[in-house]
Amino acid sequence: MNKYLLLLCLALCGCTTVFAQIKINGHVDDKDGMAMPGVTVALEGTNQGTITDLDGNYSLTVPDRNGILVFSFIGYQVQKVQVGSRTKIDVVLESTSVQMDEVVVIGYGTTRRKDLTGSVVSVKSEALQNRLITSLDDALSGSVPGLMIQSSGGQPGAASNMLIRGANSLTGSTQPLIVIDGFPLFDAATSGGGGMSDKSGGMSAFALVNPDDIASIEVLKDASATAIYGNRGANGVILITTKKGRVDGSKIQYNTSFGMQQLPRKYDMMDFLDYAKYQNLKNPNNKMFTDQKTGEMLGFDPNIRTVDWQDEIYRTGFVQNHSLSVQGATEKTNFMISGSFMQDRSIIKNTDWQKLTAKATIDHSFSKKLKVGADINFSQIKDDGVPTGGGDGTAVGTVIGALLARPFILDETTQSYLRRAGVDQSIIDSDLASYKSNPLNMVEAIDMKKTIRRTILNGYAQYNILDDLQFKTTIGYDIYSLKDSQFYPKSTPLGNLNNGLGILGHIDNQSWINENTLTWSPVFAGEHHLNILLGVSEQGWKSSYDRTELSSFEYEALGYDNAQMAKNFTAYSSSNETHYVSLMGRANYSFSGKYMATFTVRRDATSIFLNNKWGTFYSGALAYNIKEENFLKDVKAISNLKLRLSLGEVGNSNVPTTGAYAQLYNTNHSFDNSIVIGQSPASLANEDLKWEKTQEWNLGLELGLLHDRIQLTADYYIKTTKDLLLEAPVLNISGFDKAWQNIGKLRNNGLELGLNASLINRKDLQWTFQANFSMNKSKVLELGQNGAPIYLPVSFMSGNAGQQAVILREGGSIGEIYGYVTEGVYGANDFYSDGTPKKGVAVAGVGEKPGFMKYKDVKEDGAITSEDRQVIGNTMPDFYGAFGTMLSYKGFDLNIGFQYSYGNDVYNAN
Repeated sequence: MNKYLLLLCLALCGCTTVFAQIKINGHVDDKDGMAMPGVTVALEGTNQGTITDLDGNYSLTVPDRNGILVFSFIGYQVQKVQVGSRTKIDVVLESTSVQMDEVVVIGYGTTRRKDLTGSVVSVKSEALQNRLITSLDDALSGSVPGLMIQSSGGQPGAASNMLIRGANSLTGSTQPLIVIDGFPLFDAATSGGGGMSDKSGGMSAFALVNPDDIASIEVLKDASATAIYGNRGANGVILITTKKGRVDGSKIQYNTSFGMQQLPRKYDMMDFLDYAKYQNLKNPNNKMFTDQKTGEMLGFDPNIRTVDWQDEIYRTGFVQNHSLSVQGATEKTNFMISGSFMQDRSIIKNTDWQKLTAKATIDHSFSKKLKVGADINFSQIKDDGVPTGGGDGTAVGTVIGALLARPFILDETTQSYLRRAGVDQSIIDSDLASYKSNPLNMVEAIDMKKTIRRTILNGYAQYNILDDLQFKTTIGYDIYSLKDSQFYPKSTPLGNLNNGLGILGHIDNQSWINENTLTWSPVFAGEHHLNILLGVSEQGWKSSYDRTELSSFEYEALGYDNAQMAKNFTAYSSSNETHYVSLMGRANYSFSGKYMATFTVRRDATSIFLNNKWGTFYSGALAYNIKEENFLKDVKAISNLKLRLSLGEVGNSNVPTTGAYAQLYNTNHSFDNSIVIGQSPASLANEDLKWEKTQEWNLGLELGLLHDRIQLTADYYIKTTKDLLLEAPVLNISGFDKAWQNIGKLRNNGLELGLNASLINRKDLQWTFQANFSMNKSKVLELGQNGAPIYLPVSFMSGNAGQQAVILREGGSIGEIYGYVTEGVYGANDFYSDGTPKKGVAVAGVGEKPGFMKYKDVKEDGAITSEDRQVIGNTMPDFYGAFGTMLSYKGFDLNIGFQYSYGNDVYNAN
C-alpha cells in the first residue's frame, strides 16, 4: 500500500512540474511594422533566453506566469513585459533615437522637446556616425540654421570663425560659449605668437574632442535659451554632452576609418617664357630677362625647364582614425572607457597632425537618494607643420608663395640656358645669394612643431531630498598647455631677414568651477508641471605665457634646440587671472503640454571690470502647443504645431584685462649718461568699463507632419546690442591711439528656416533629407565720438591699406570692405610720350604707367587720394545655408551634403 502511495505522489509532482512549464510564442516588429530578426528575448533574472528568427518570430519556455520577458536590440529601447495569462506576446520596439529626440539638453538640466520655449537645435550622435571628422566644426557646419562657420585656414584642426545669428560685438570676441559636460570653457590660445605660427590660423577647441564620444550637441540660439549663462551667453552657447555608461548591458565598440585627400584643382601658372615676357615689360632694367642695349627680351631656349610650385609642395595625403570604447553597468554602477587616435597627413609635404584622446567616466548610486559620478577627459594634439598662411613681404606662406614664386629653379641646367641667352654669371650669382622665396625650400627647411594638451576633470554628487526636490553639486578643473617651437633658417625669407630666427613659446592655462543647484519639480493635479532651479556658480581662470625669440645664429643645424648659438635674445611674458561669481534662477511651467512658460534671471560679477563688476540678465518665453487643442488632436497629418515667443537680455565681458586696468612695460631711458630700465603705461585704462548687453526678441514656429517624418522650423529674431565694448580711437593728447570703451549700438535681425524629412524609414532602407536657410542683416546704429568711423586692419596686409581695410560706420553693416574702386588698368592712351598723364587722367603720383591698376577718382579732383576710398564690398553673405541627403541600405551609407553662401565678397589682397 505504501509503495502505491509513494508512486502516486511522485506522479503528481511530475505532473505539477510539467504543467508549470509555459511556452511563449510571439513576434517582434519595429514601429513601421517591419519584422526584426536577432532581437534578444530573455527571462529576467535567469540565463534563459533566445533570439528572434529572420521573420522576427521567437519561442521561449518559462517556468511560471510571474516571469518578465526582456526584449533588447542595439539602437532600440529595452522593453519588459510580464507573461501573465498570455501564451503569445507580440512586441513593437521603439528606436532609441526617438527617445533622444524627445529629451533635449539645456543649461543645467534637460527638458522634453515638446516643452521647449527657446530656440534650440540638437545634433545627435547618429549624425556624426560614419563620417570622417577631424574636428566637430566639420560636423556642425551646415547642420544648424543660424550658425555660420568659416574655417580660418586649411590645415588640420584649423579654428573656425563661428557666428550664431550674426556678430554681436564689433571689436570684441564673437565666438559662442562652449560647454562640455557642464564645464564652460575659456578661450585658449593655440599659437605661441611670433614668426608665422599665428598667421597660419589657430586650432579649434573642438579639435580636442573625440567625435565618437559625443552623445549630443545642442546649440542655444535665442536669449531665452542662453540667459541661464547670462555673463557669457551673448554670442550663443554650444553644449556638448559626452556618452556615459550603458544601463542595459555591456558594449565594446571599435570604429576605424581611412581616407585619401588630394588638391582638387590647380591654378594655371605662367611658364618660364611667359614669366620672362612679363618681367621684360614690368621691369626692363632686370638684366636677367632684358637686353639692356635693345630693351628686348633675351632669346631664351624654349626647352628651358618650367617649375609649377604647386606640383612641388603638394602630395596625396591621407586621414586615418581609430576609436575604441567599452561601456558597462552593474546594478548600481555604470561606466565608460574610451580612447582614440587620429592622424591627418595633409596634402602639403612635411606636415603631420596627430590627435590622441582618452576618456573615463563612472556613475554610482549609493541609494535611491544619493548618486555620484566623475569623469576625466584627456586630449593631445601634435602638429608638425609648415607656414601655410601668412602675410606679405617676408611673411608670405607656402600656399600663396607657390603662386607668387617665379616658375624656375637656378640649378646648373637652368644656369647654362641663361648664360647661352646672354645672362652674365655675376647676375646669376647675385640672384642665387639674394633670392629666398623658394616654396619647396620653405616646406622642407622651416621647422614648426606644436604640442597641445588638455585635461578636464569633472565630479558631481546628486542627492534627492524628496522625490521632486534635488540638490546637485559639481566641481571641475581644466588644465591646458601649449608648446610652440619654430625655426626659420637663413635660406628662407624670414630667416634671412633675421640671420636665422628661432621662437619658443609656452602657454599654461588653468580654470576651475564649482556649481551648486537646487531643483524642485512638482506636479499639481496631474496637469501642472513646474520646474524651479536655483543655483550659485563660481569659476576662475589663470593663464601664464612666455615667448623667447632667438636670432643671428652662427650655427643653425640644430635650430631652436641649440638656442645658445643665437646672438640676440628677446623675451616676452605675461600672466592673467579672471574670476566670475554668479547667482541664477529659472522657472519652467507647463500646463497639459499645451501652454508653456519659462522665466530666467542671472546675476554675474567679473573681475575684468573695476567699478562695474555686477550685471543682471533675464529672459522670459511663452510657447503654445496648438496640436494639443481638441480641434487638432484628431488631425493625424499634423503631429506637431507650436508657437514660441521670447524676450531676453544677456551679457558679454570678453575683453582683455587691460581694458579696465593699466598695463605697464619696461622702457629704457637715459639717466646720468647711462641706460636705466623704467616702466611706462602700455595701455590706457578705463575703470568705468561695464558689461556689453544684448537684448533679443524671437518668434518661432514648429510644424511636424506625418508622425514627425517631416519637420519644419522657422524663427525670426531681432537683436540689439548696446554699450558695445569697442577698442576705439582716443585723442592723441592721451598718448595712446586706442582704448577700450562702452560706446555704440548694433542691431541684427534675421530669419531661419529648417527642414528635416524622413522619406523612407524601413529596417533595411532609410532615406532622409535635410535643408536649412539663414538670413541675417546687421546695422551699426551708434558709434559714439560724434559718429566718427572706426577702421580695422587685416592681418595679411601691411601698410595703410591693410590697416584700414575694414570700416565700421553709423548706418553701415558689419564686415564692410573699405578701399579703392578699380576701373581696369592704365593704357598707352592715358599718357603723353614723356610718361606724364593726360588731362582728365587721375593718378596717385607713384610712377603710374601703362599696365598699372587704375582707380576711380571718386572726388573728381584729378588725383587719387585716400579721400577716394569707399565701401567696395561686404564679407557677410546675404543668405547662407545647407542641404543634404543620406541613404542607408543594409549597413551601407551614402552621405551627400552641400553648403551655400550668397552675396558675400572676398578681399583680394594679391
